[in-house]
Amino acid sequence: MAAPPNPTTTVHPSLHVVPLPGRGMGSIATARIPRGTRLVSDAPVFAATNTQWKNEELLAQQLIPLYAGLPADQRTRIDNLAANPEAVARWAKFFGTEDAVAEAEASWATDPDPAAATSSSLSVAQRAHIMASWNTNCFGLYNNESAAKWAAVIAPTAARFNHACVPNATFAWNDAVGAITVQTIKEVDEGEELTIAYVDSMKRGKKRREALSRQYGFVCDCPACADGKEEELNEMRKRTEELREILGREAKRGEDGRDGEIAKMAVEEGVTLHEKTGLVGVHLADFYKAAFAATGDRLYLEEELRVRTYCLGDDHPLVKALTEKLTGV
Repeated sequence: MAAPPNPTTTVHPSLHVVPLPGRGMGSIATARIPRGTRLVSDAPVFAATNTQWKNEELLAQQLIPLYAGLPADQRTRIDNLAANPEAVARWAKFFGTEDAVAEAEASWATDPDPAAATSSSLSVAQRAHIMASWNTNCFGLYNNESAAKWAAVIAPTAARFNHACVPNATFAWNDAVGAITVQTIKEVDEGEELTIAYVDSMKRGKKRREALSRQYGFVCDCPACADGKEEELNEMRKRTEELREILGREAKRGEDGRDGEIAKMAVEEGVTLHEKTGLVGVHLADFYKAAFAATGDRLYLEEELRVRTYCLGDDHPLVKALTEKLTGV
């Protein structure tokens, strides 16, 4: 567990964080913002390895002292984060029990030390909010995405974006700048809320809402869930997955055994479905990656690079690697 020194944050000038009815704080565009614009680059206040992230008691033992040692302005950033009420209650019970045990052990000592009667100088409520804020706001990283082996980080400014199942922005860890970045994947109009997806948008609606309720403590009412088109979207997502399976089979057949016509038809249909469902971020990039593996057609590698660039930025290591790969095709 670490609190990286001097975390820096940059925010696009047309991004404004305001309270929104029924949605807490949200990020609004104060002017039209083109696709591929970097909205936020936010170095983490806290970062955890996979071992720490998966062991909550270990995480708490390390995170609470780190918080106590932060400068006041960084503690305030953590204090202002939203926290799932169920997670707050769970951690309050945990720390209350921990303090009761510490108090009992201190009372049994021959020469009691008053300082030993609590596990922290912070109150139970403070500690519960810190840990629940981690549970609610941490960003998970992909394997090998961080050279420092971080698996999850807290980047408070990046955490100010609300969820939508079909978002207009996407987040990623960028090891080149040591920060969570958020970029637009669609053109955004003045006054429009900027959103990211907290869960995998390819999941069926019921599964998404269950995950959001369990992890974040809210019932999703975004347009994809509330406009009566959920079943249609579910069918489109299901068909997209079937097309990816077709491309996967074609890729396994190799250059001599694959059917180029079948693969090409699958790609055309799949791209159209991604655009219809509005899933034009990393899911579309991954689909183009599968298309290139199935066909060897340079065009699909170019398209993957195009989408990755507006999702991640041209300084992202993956974009640089794809650019280099393209020169050899």
